[in-house]
Amino acid sequence: MNYTTVVFDTAPTGHTLRLLSAPQNLQKVFENFGGFQNLFPMFSQVSEMMGMGLGGAGGGGEQNFFAEKKAMIQKIHTMLTDPDATTFVCVCIAEFLPVYETERLVQELTKLKIDCHNIVVNQLLFPERSDNCAYCSNRIKMQKKYLDEINELYEDFHVTKVPMQLKEVRGKDDISAFSELLVDPATSLP
Repeated sequence: MNYTTVVFDTAPTGHTLRLLSAPQNLQKVFENFGGFQNLFPMFSQVSEMMGMGLGGAGGGGEQNFFAEKKAMIQKIHTMLTDPDATTFVCVCIAEFLPVYETERLVQELTKLKIDCHNIVVNQLLFPERSDNCAYCSNRIKMQKKYLDEINELYEDFHVTKVPMQLKEVRGKDDISAFSELLVDPATSLP
């Protein structure tokens, strides 16, 4: 497609990691079976049992199918591991489990050789906005603890801190205004 940027808003960590590791896992499957010639008989039997024949006996359907899939998998793997083509931006909130999951995600992305040097910390409260609210004060203290941890863990990352919004971000105008916070979060700070 002729897009300069494509954004995938992915599922939670576990699902995302399975999706992103699929090309490498499929490559390993092909390699572990000793090449396509060893995988064809097994796949033919399974595909015939399931009524998914791949072009008839001796027609080379399996070989063409696997060659196409292998090329597609390699292309996806190359794109995912090229930092000029793909980067992953982690989004979390300043609480224990999201920070833990973000660290797990960053570690796994590093193993997969997928660029990840950006973290957005969302839904932050700031002292000037608390209006002496006990709940807000406690929340700010808790968030500070996890922000300190994030700053320590990701000192070489680009960490963007985004304040809690007064309403749900929906529609083009809201998304446009919210995107300004990602570019220059200081504009929203008190």
